[in-house]
Amino acid sequence: MRTGSMLRMRGCFMLAVCLFSIFGASAWITQAEADHFKVGVSIENGRHRRFDLSVGDFYGVPLREVVFMRERGIDEDEMPVVFFIARRAKVHPMAVVDLRVRRYSWMDISLRYGLRPENFYFHVTTTYMAGPYSHAYRHFRSNPRKKWRSIRLDDRDIVNLVNLRYMSQRYRRPPEDIMRMRAAGRKFASIHDYVHRNRLSRDRIEKAAYRNERVRWKK
Repeated sequence: MRTGSMLRMRGCFMLAVCLFSIFGASAWITQAEADHFKVGVSIENGRHRRFDLSVGDFYGVPLREVVFMRERGIDEDEMPVVFFIARRAKVHPMAVVDLRVRRYSWMDISLRYGLRPENFYFHVTTTYMAGPYSHAYRHFRSNPRKKWRSIRLDDRDIVNLVNLRYMSQRYRRPPEDIMRMRAAGRKFASIHDYVHRNRLSRDRIEKAAYRNERVRWKK
């Protein structure tokens, strides 16, 4: 009898171990995946915030206004377009946003405020053109400048051209570098993250070199 009880207890114990191994491990994996997801979301949110801050700083717009426009449904890649058009047309950015959320194309909004395709042109030295920039630059290069007014840029062309100008001027980066990263399929927030970190590293190197040079001359 005592032997039977011990066998039953041993069986229950083994069953409990098996159940824990199955469900306990499953719960642990689920928690690990959840933690990984939270970290990923946190990194992505940080990237978006840095992009918003940089765009606002470049165009002289408070962060709260950038965030508000995002909440109105403006995609992050389109935020520089809003401020570029508003600055060139000398109108409030919300006027541009209102037209965009009413599903006006960027070309139609630009024409409404007196901007033309040539306003979006940004000079690049490369002769090889492929990827998302090929459509716009093919139009510019195959037509004499006096005919640029008749060019019809689509939304993607305008988003790509404005972000190219913004990042190249903001970080003093050759536009061809931005074009290559965009052609690789990267979002502009991701490209911004890369060039921003690279700029910080370059600035630190330049400052260290300057300090060393001053010390050398003092000696």
